[in-house]
Amino acid sequence: MGKLIGDVMEDLQKTQVECSENNDFEKLQVVIDGYQQLLLEAPHDPYIIFQLGTAHLQKQDYGVALVILQRVLDYLPDNSHVWSNIGCCYRAIHMLPQARDCFMKSLMLEEKAETYSNLASSYVNEDAPEEGWPYAIKAMELEPETAKARWNGSLLQLEMRNWKEGFALYDAGFFCGERGLRSYSNDTPDSTDWFDGNLQSGKTLALWDEQGLGDRLLAAGLLPKLEKANLDIILECHPRLEAIYKRSFPWINKIYPTAKKSFIEWPNDHPVDQKSAVFSLAKYFWKTEAGMSTRSYLKPNEELLEMYRKQFEALGPPPYYGLSWKGGALKTNTQYRSMKLGWFENVIKRAGGTWISMQYHEDAKEKVERMREKTGLPIFHCDAAQEMDYDHTLSALAALDHTITCCNTVVHTCGAAGLKCTVLVPKKRAWRYPAGPYFPWYSDDIVMFHQTTDQEWKEVLEVLGGSLENAYNHNRSRSIDSKTETRQ
Repeated sequence: MGKLIGDVMEDLQKTQVECSENNDFEKLQVVIDGYQQLLLEAPHDPYIIFQLGTAHLQKQDYGVALVILQRVLDYLPDNSHVWSNIGCCYRAIHMLPQARDCFMKSLMLEEKAETYSNLASSYVNEDAPEEGWPYAIKAMELEPETAKARWNGSLLQLEMRNWKEGFALYDAGFFCGERGLRSYSNDTPDSTDWFDGNLQSGKTLALWDEQGLGDRLLAAGLLPKLEKANLDIILECHPRLEAIYKRSFPWINKIYPTAKKSFIEWPNDHPVDQKSAVFSLAKYFWKTEAGMSTRSYLKPNEELLEMYRKQFEALGPPPYYGLSWKGGALKTNTQYRSMKLGWFENVIKRAGGTWISMQYHEDAKEKVERMREKTGLPIFHCDAAQEMDYDHTLSALAALDHTITCCNTVVHTCGAAGLKCTVLVPKKRAWRYPAGPYFPWYSDDIVMFHQTTDQEWKEVLEVLGGSLENAYNHNRSRSIDSKTETRQ
């Protein structure tokens, strides 16, 4: 490789590392363009081809990355990095046997913590945490501070309901791009101390919510643990949640809707002593299920609730059922979690009442109207599902008698507000949906229907339809099943 090409490669690789750490896809495309230019001068250079494939992997162009990296094997069949990155491509598109095979080939060539961590990650959300945990341990033994291994270990422990162990590792997500860090000082890096769990220090504690909207709502269940604390609390929240949080947590000193902003000015007026993500409070307060409260903690807007109740009453007779059928993305197992609206046709027929779509995807209204025109079933779409101000969504859900949903944000909205909800949980599930009918952090009004290993979704929906039909015919109650066992 010529000196000029080598210099350009070095610059591109530095930028590539920075882009990968910051998930900067726009700059990654610039890096990709740079490698493509280099290939015009050295079209058979395996190292340029490898970096090009890796950049596509980091940009989440998994199919393109897979094709390019497999081409590298023609030149470097015994390179452990190539095999590991190909495994990452397969893992990302959920071809897990192929992914694990590639990781094993990589480990036979070179034993690395990163590869063991990748192997462990292939068992996350696959209903096999016990199989993945030994690989996470091996990764942490080789490199005790490797953030990705600790993060994967955290998720596996949480899937096993080992809350203390799982949440103790959960903050590793800040240092491997899985969770968002916040800075409250003018120093680089931020010099603000982390919260140490002391509730009586009298210090100013800044909290921020992070990850998806559902995780923010779930984590908010930890905030009541601080209500009686001797702390000056400031909360940064998602702008969609500002009104809800101000009404639900009036004891929090300041609430700013700035959690999505990169640059904030309010710390100039409110100096911060300690900081913590809301979910990071779990390592202090959710060590056991006994420490988890099942009380609701979000309060809907009563005026909006009444408005939506009247809207629903104008559409048809009770009971009023909410419905949401799609959730997640490729990375978070949408193919396991989501269903088709048409699969609920028989459920709606058997349950009676009036059905309201609370699906938040843009094409939901069109699909609902098409279904109603085709079948004549009483199903309608509620625009509150897509409202920027989540106060509308919460209030609309509160106006319903019972919501049926797949694993998505709707679950955690109902759980946080104590609204009757049935959750359709796939056989391959995340730690947020533990085994059994009940959540340890929500009330018994939120019940899980778990898909078994040999069940298709249509079989689960048949059982659900029978339960709703029985409830409707016997007493038109708001209960999914009068024979449901109570929490032990």
